[in-house]
Amino acid sequence: MNIQMDKALKKIQNNIANFIKSIDEELSISFNNGEGYYFETETNTVNVDLTDLEDCGFMRHLKEIHKCSFAYDYPLFIWSILHEIGHYETEWELLEDDDEAELRFWLSLTDENCRDNIEIQNKYYGLTAEWEATEWAIQWIKENKDELKKLVI
Repeated sequence: MNIQMDKALKKIQNNIANFIKSIDEELSISFNNGEGYYFETETNTVNVDLTDLEDCGFMRHLKEIHKCSFAYDYPLFIWSILHEIGHYETEWELLEDDDEAELRFWLSLTDENCRDNIEIQNKYYGLTAEWEATEWAIQWIKENKDELKKLVI
């Protein structure tokens, strides 16, 4: 990577890190390569892959199932980060509402498993922990549109 691109990427990463801290001081961010988006409970870390933008039905689910009228006003990247923060903010306690074996199965799915399977996507995004994390993201955007503009503009 050339120096100019490296500087630009570092600036983007700093902006995202500051954005996440503005939501909750206890959170940190880790940028990885090829690992997707996930929340690490032991370290309160949102893990973000800047190269992985596979939708796997998330945007459709936002619009059609959550009835989020502004789903496509923001990029998948932003939704993914906010969804993962939502896991932290809802404290993962809601995982107890989902059958543990079923949850392990859904979490083992890859993008290839669910990319074109709407039934699997709906079941996965309908898990209590996934649903609540997405609802948290939707509510956060409703309440913080001006703050979000600072990151995406």
